[in-house]
Amino acid sequence: MYKSPRTIALDLEGVVAKSQERVIQLFNASDGAMPAHNGMLRNYDMTQFLRYTNGEHISREQLLGLFAEAWKNPRRIMMVDDNIPTILDGLDSWKILIATTTAGNPDNVSKFFEMNRITVDRIKFFETEEEKIKAIVSNSDMRAYVDDNPAVALKVAEAGKLSFCLNIYSRNVGRHKNLTTVRDWEELQIRLLRL
Repeated sequence: MYKSPRTIALDLEGVVAKSQERVIQLFNASDGAMPAHNGMLRNYDMTQFLRYTNGEHISREQLLGLFAEAWKNPRRIMMVDDNIPTILDGLDSWKILIATTTAGNPDNVSKFFEMNRITVDRIKFFETEEEKIKAIVSNSDMRAYVDDNPAVALKVAEAGKLSFCLNIYSRNVGRHKNLTTVRDWEELQIRLLRL
């Protein structure tokens, strides 16, 4: 009997791509003239960004505009860990899905993966975190999910899926039997290979 491959979904920003660092560079260089974006901020944790902007006021629209601007040049966005391509290649029995609510242009996001030689099976763009969570938990082949946002990782865990929170600041992660906090990609790889 055919057995479908195990699927893991990875959030994009903060798990695979360090887009937040580029957003901070753009913010610091903007002197208040931030690029506009007509979408809504998709549950991004404003306090995380504001911690780096010294509490200066920034609207949700301005922040989304900064993310959209950051993704215009995917060469300026770094990987969270330089070993991601090798680690994902080593998970050859897994189907790899990127599940994201990024404000970045899909073509530029795809270029980021190509330039960094990161091989994934699919990149899926969602309008909201809620839509993304619903798709993840309703997929019967979905074995695990990885996010850097503790609230999202916890919601996926509470819905019955194995969830990993890639978070070096693990104090803020909730507790649940399906939720595991990992410090880095090396620890994530070890845990996934044990499944």
